[in-house]
Amino acid sequence: MKIFSLKKVKLMIPPLELQNKFASIVEKIELQKKSMKNSLQEMRNNYNSLLQKAFKGELFTDEKISNP
Repeated sequence: MKIFSLKKVKLMIPPLELQNKFASIVEKIELQKKSMKNSLQEMRNNYNSLLQKAFKGELFTDEKISNP
């Protein structure tokens, strides 16, 4: 495209209030996304920890197993 044809193109620009509202929504979504990523990482860490304890036989003590 040539520059003179681009000058003829009309673009719709939403009102500033609507732009700000959209930016606020995007910011909230990004915060939720970050929170979910942190939660997922914590769950993975907990799962891996439990898995290691299970393989080592450390999930239950003998006392709890023999005396329900």
